[in-house]
Amino acid sequence: MGAGQPVADPQRRVGGELRTRLVRRLGDDWISVVADQDRRREQQQTARTVPPTLREQKLARLELELIPSRPQPYEPWREPLTPERRAHNWRLLELALTGKAPRGGRRRPPKPRSTP
Repeated sequence: MGAGQPVADPQRRVGGELRTRLVRRLGDDWISVVADQDRRREQQQTARTVPPTLREQKLARLELELIPSRPQPYEPWREPLTPERRAHNWRLLELALTGKAPRGGRRRPPKPRSTP
């Protein structure tokens, strides 16, 4: 292919053929005919659906109000520190200042020991 030569576009050719067939079948105003068909099909589809009963509407409202769709986000800065967590944080700070802090991911605080 040399410079300046047009490249064949199969999509344009297929689209052109489709338009000519639609014009032959539906006339020059084929766009509005297709739009009317789409509109009628949509109205028939919405007419087929049965509206929800009053009971179903009330249940849907209650579901939205009473059943949370997702849990509350975890916000550790708003929750009070437990004494175990506070001791764990102090221990990590001491280790970090002495250069002996464990490396890797976040560590969980130690579980409280049960006393006999």
